[in-house]
Amino acid sequence: MENSLKYRFSPFLAGDTGALLVLFNKAITGRREAAAIHPGEFSQRVLEHPGFEPEGLLLARESSGKVVGFIHAVLPPVHIPLYAKLAGRGYLFGPWVDPAYRDRGIGRGLLKAAEGWMAQRCETILVHGLRAPFYHTREGPRQPYFGSTEILGLTGNDTDLLEFYAAAGYGPVEEQELSMTASLQNTEPQPATLTGLNVVRVSTQQPWKGRVVWIPGGGVGYGYESYFPMAAYDTLAVAQGDTIVGHCQWYSMRRPGRAALFDLRLEESLRGRGIGRWLFEAGLAAMYQAGFREVELHTSPQRNAAAYRMYRQAGFKTAVSWVILKKTYKFVMLFCRKTRVTHPML
Repeated sequence: MENSLKYRFSPFLAGDTGALLVLFNKAITGRREAAAIHPGEFSQRVLEHPGFEPEGLLLARESSGKVVGFIHAVLPPVHIPLYAKLAGRGYLFGPWVDPAYRDRGIGRGLLKAAEGWMAQRCETILVHGLRAPFYHTREGPRQPYFGSTEILGLTGNDTDLLEFYAAAGYGPVEEQELSMTASLQNTEPQPATLTGLNVVRVSTQQPWKGRVVWIPGGGVGYGYESYFPMAAYDTLAVAQGDTIVGHCQWYSMRRPGRAALFDLRLEESLRGRGIGRWLFEAGLAAMYQAGFREVELHTSPQRNAAAYRMYRQAGFKTAVSWVILKKTYKFVMLFCRKTRVTHPML
C-alpha cells in the first residue's frame, strides 16, 4: 500500500480550477439533485467570494503535479455581518479522492492538513454543516451543488464516509435536518388579521428598496446581489411602512416544476395573529399560480418545532434525513482516536 507521504498537500492555485472540478463532478455524480459544476459558476460562487481563503482549499498532488484529491476547510468571514453568528465554527467538505488513488491514506492526510489549518482559529468543526459559506444558501436563494434546497449533505447511506469521520472523532449533531416535499394545490389561504401591514410582492425583477427587519448591517433590500448572482427568487411579504417584517420566499429548483421554499419568517412581535400561517399558505398558492406543482423545503423538528408541525399538517413528507457531523477542537486535540481507517473512497 502506498503511503500518503508520497503525495503533497498544498493550497489551491489559480490554475487548479479545471482539475479540481473534474474531481468534484465525479464525486457528486449520482447524488441527490446533483448538477455539473462549471468553472464560471465555481469562480463566482467560491473563488471570488470575499470570504474565500485559498489556504483552506487543500489539494493532494502526486509527484507529477496531478491533482488526485481535495478537501475544503471553510472559516466564515465573521468580519462580514452576515457571518458574525458563525464565529468559532469551521466547516469541512470532502475529502474526495480520485478512484484510481484511493486506499493510499490520501484522505486521511487531507483531513489532518485541513484540521491543522483550522486548529487555531475555531472551536468547533462541522462536516457539511448547515449555513456554511459558498456551498449552501447563506448568501441568498440558490440551490447547492447537490443535496437539497439548503444543504449539501450526507445521509445514512454514506456509511463509508461516516465511518471514516467517526474514527477521526466526529459525531452527529443532535438536531435532525430534513428535506420535506409536498404537492402544490390551487387553494385559498386562511384569513388573517393584517391590520397595519401592507402585502407586497418582491422578486429578482422587482427588488425591495426598503429595509428588511432581520437583515444585519442596516442596508436596504435583501442584499443577495452582493455575492454570486442568485437564482431568480419570488417573495410574498408583509411590511410595516418601508420595512419588511415577514415573508414567504421561494425559487425554482433544477427539477422542472419544483419550487424550493427558501425562507418563511415573521418578526416575533407579530406572531400569534395567524400571519405566519397566512404567509405560508398564500406563498404556496402563489407558487402554484406561477406553474409549480411540487415544493421542497429544509427544516429541523428540534430547531423549528412549530414550523415542522405546520408543514406536516399541510401534507409535507420527509424526503431525506441529512447527517451533519461535529467535533470540538479540544476533542480534536485531546481525545482524537488513533484508529487507522481504510475507506474505499479514500
